[in-house]
Amino acid sequence: MFKLIFEPASLKSRITRFFIFLLVLLLGITGYSQYSAYQTLSRYEKTFTGYDHLLSFYENVELMNVGMTNYIYTNSEADLLTYQIYLEAAFDNLENLGERANDELLFRFSRLNNMLMTYDEHVEALLVGGEQRLNQKAYDSFGRLRELIQDTYPAYTRLLTSEMKSTSSLLAKNWQNQLIITLLVSLFLLVVSGMFVVRLIQSITRPIDSLIKNMGLIKGGEFGIESYNSTCSEINTLLTSFEEMAIKVDSNIKQIHENTQMERHIIEVENENLRISQLLTEAQLVALQHQMNPHFIFNTLSTISKLAYMEGAQKSYDLMIRTSRVLRYGLEMGSRTSTLSLELNSVEDYFEIQRIRMGERIKFNVEVEENFANVPMPGMIIQPLIENCIIHGVHELIGPAYITVSAAKRGGRAIVTIEDNGVGIEEALLEKLNRINVEEERALDEDEAQNGNKRMSLGIQNVRKRLALYYKEDFRLFFESDIGCGTVITLDLPIRG
Repeated sequence: MFKLIFEPASLKSRITRFFIFLLVLLLGITGYSQYSAYQTLSRYEKTFTGYDHLLSFYENVELMNVGMTNYIYTNSEADLLTYQIYLEAAFDNLENLGERANDELLFRFSRLNNMLMTYDEHVEALLVGGEQRLNQKAYDSFGRLRELIQDTYPAYTRLLTSEMKSTSSLLAKNWQNQLIITLLVSLFLLVVSGMFVVRLIQSITRPIDSLIKNMGLIKGGEFGIESYNSTCSEINTLLTSFEEMAIKVDSNIKQIHENTQMERHIIEVENENLRISQLLTEAQLVALQHQMNPHFIFNTLSTISKLAYMEGAQKSYDLMIRTSRVLRYGLEMGSRTSTLSLELNSVEDYFEIQRIRMGERIKFNVEVEENFANVPMPGMIIQPLIENCIIHGVHELIGPAYITVSAAKRGGRAIVTIEDNGVGIEEALLEKLNRINVEEERALDEDEAQNGNKRMSLGIQNVRKRLALYYKEDFRLFFESDIGCGTVITLDLPIRG
């Protein structure tokens, strides 16, 4: 057991073994004490119970004799019944005394039993003899028998008292033995616990002291640390891991020193590449916006709108004004940064133009949260997506159609949703639209040209390119659609100051 407690092992294992050892030892001592106390107390209780039965016996004999005496003079059946009841109780007392007595007491109690039986035999003879036997002589006979039984009381009391003293002495001796055993075991546990605690503390503090010393060496730039071992597996693992870490740190520092000059050169090259990339990005942005924005003659539109106003053609005048604003926004904002509010204003003009053109066949709606702050973004992003909804979504729809544009703020991002109830997008094309990137553009162009969706893919590609040039990867353009159930386009943009 001592070997298991003090042998090298994990901290948890050693503490667990020690407490199991203590628990087993304490349980054994407690069990022995309880058993010894139980045996002594049982004997003590046995003596007290015998004493009680002895007192009850003499009381029952007295009451029995009173009942028989009354019967002799009154010849009452009630007195006879009283006699029989107390006689039976006296026999029961003797039986209980015999069960708890040793050999000597058992012999003594058997004499009492014989005397009681003799008394009962006289009573039986008296009852058989009839009234002629009920005289002074019979009464004197019962009196003598009762006195003989009562005279035994002091002797039997002394016997039980002696037994009680013997039991008390045994109990005191047992308690003394238990006290000695408890003190010895307590001293033993104190010594073992002290040894265990000292060994446990040493197995922890000594390795920690060495670990602190090595940490001081590393702090001073010295990685040639000393190796230490511990009897505690957890501490030993910690020491080994620290030594390995020191070796790796030393190796990494040397490697960093060796690569410093090379990294400086790489940074200079990367900075130059970044400057060139920014110039190319700006050129690509301008080129893409020029691809998407048609060139219109504003002077001609202005002249037409004035003529319409002068001729009283208010609807034509309004249509020209909105068309002019849409085209001017496309040309002016196509090469610079716009805002979400300007985008939505241009969408309102575009929707009004489409209402005049389409009539009530398509309903257009714009929903924007109140106090929605201006969000910087590239211009002409939302309109191309709406055009795709009209051309490829609701244009061929027979029943009532609708297109809804909504904008809301979610956390630190702007969420723009374009929803229609058009014919939907085929699953294969929908998958390509959602996973499209710059490397896939050329393959998608060729594939969509064969399927007749070249214009749709081109518009979405250009929108995605411009968003990628402006936001890098911090944006999301996602399409959700089922055939015959319409399409939802979600534009997730960061809100920048």
